[in-house]
Amino acid sequence: TAELERQMKLLRLDMDNASLRGIAETFNVSYARLDNASQTLARLVAHLAPDPIPVALLDALGSLAPSSARGALRSRSFVGPTPSATVPFFGQMHRVLADYLRGRSEEARVELLQLVASLNSLFRWESLPDPREWASLNAALPHARTILVALDALGGTNAVATYDEVTALRWRMANTLYAQGDYAAARTLQEQVLDARRRTLGPEHPDTLSATLNLIETLHELGLHTRARELSEWLVDIRTRVLGAEHPRTLNALDRKSTRLNSSHANISYA
Repeated sequence: TAELERQMKLLRLDMDNASLRGIAETFNVSYARLDNASQTLARLVAHLAPDPIPVALLDALGSLAPSSARGALRSRSFVGPTPSATVPFFGQMHRVLADYLRGRSEEARVELLQLVASLNSLFRWESLPDPREWASLNAALPHARTILVALDALGGTNAVATYDEVTALRWRMANTLYAQGDYAAARTLQEQVLDARRRTLGPEHPDTLSATLNLIETLHELGLHTRARELSEWLVDIRTRVLGAEHPRTLNALDRKSTRLNSSHANISYA
């Protein structure tokens, strides 16, 4: 059938057509035997990275990941076991099967945004600076990155609802990495957040200015004081024009700039 031919192309395996057709047919039969809730969870899991999936991520999915569906995916080998001494894992899905299941999705963007919402729930603000939470959060990071890449590939993520959820996830991931001292990875995400907020909210919006301040702090941690100073001067200029020279936030920006310049004066890096 046309559908089977399409699924064969999605598998992208280096083997003869007969073997490939056999695998696709096996996947079709196995998928058809799942109930609706289990099919939904299988497609959601397929959007994740091939890394082990923390149980906490499925818990954050709530009603989209009922225990019956989890059991069905395990018992029918849609996910394989992943032992861990530190983080409870649900398992992990083979890349080939994930390719097939993503091909069964008719609403990939909806499913990806459902995963974004669950990750935002998992990356709770109060847990980000808590070292006791880092193992679980770090286990979720590769899945968050994979979902963001998939959404970027789909395009059209500048709608307000999507912007709010996706940008919030990037910001939470950046704060998690910053708290653990991974300033380079945090910088990449912070720059994406700042770019999104400038485009969507405008350069003078309070959220844009907060994102700028976060990036400034990270640049200083990386020793990139020249770039940090440029952003600091821009931030002070914006706050002076919008809030006034004597506003507490303007004075705070000036104080931060002065403090950082004094501490980095003898060790300036250029980037």
